[in-house]
Amino acid sequence: MHYIIIVLSLLLFISASCDSTLDKTNINRMEEALDVKPSYAYNLKDVYENAGTVHHLSLDQLGTESIDSLLKFEKLETIIISGLNNNQLPKLLRTLSNLDSLSELYLQDCKFDSLPDEIGLMKRLKVLEIYPNELKHISTKLYSLEQLNSLELNLHSIYRDLAKLSNIRTLYIECIDVNGYWETVLQMKSLEEIYLPKSISYIPKDITNLVNLKKLDISGTLYEKNIVSKINLDKGRKLQKSIRKLKSVLPDSCIILASFNVKW
Repeated sequence: MHYIIIVLSLLLFISASCDSTLDKTNINRMEEALDVKPSYAYNLKDVYENAGTVHHLSLDQLGTESIDSLLKFEKLETIIISGLNNNQLPKLLRTLSNLDSLSELYLQDCKFDSLPDEIGLMKRLKVLEIYPNELKHISTKLYSLEQLNSLELNLHSIYRDLAKLSNIRTLYIECIDVNGYWETVLQMKSLEEIYLPKSISYIPKDITNLVNLKKLDISGTLYEKNIVSKINLDKGRKLQKSIRKLKSVLPDSCIILASFNVKW
């Protein structure tokens, strides 16, 4: 699901570790493509001076001393941050929780292995993606985020309490140990899109209970060419036949994505 980042309307990209000049030609082209006219900054100093006009922000290697400065981005809706560590994350979450417009948080290539209690402060969060970090601990405060509807996490093993996130519509949980994965996912009745983890080897019959399901992406699984399950998908048959069988019991609007084109 990392392709989501590609389609994000990133109005500004800066590096907090340098003061490099942005290419004005590319910025003007971006303005025309997005049909927006925000105020752009061309170096780190100007970024903070024009913070009130920024809606989407991407930062690399954010210094701890710079976290408080994020409060200047009063209209921020989306933020992508790379390179954080365990010590920085609690402060970052406390700071971001004060931004009323912020609804999407993407944390990538970071060096933390737990999601602290401060995640519960992000009450307005709708999208949370953390990758490719392998989280070993998730605070139960995550389950209090009632507006959260899209979640991507990389775990060692599944957390059964994720089922408490009853409003999740898009889910991508990558985990090494998939024991309990389906038992958890099948309780999340609002799911519309599921991106299966690599180690999943079967699709259960009860997936038919996810009546809102619109997209089932099996393209990343190790067993894509031989998805077998309690739904009696024929073992040893080609994926195309198995998908047809699965398609017959899923909602009519559900699209099943594999890594090659399937004709129904």
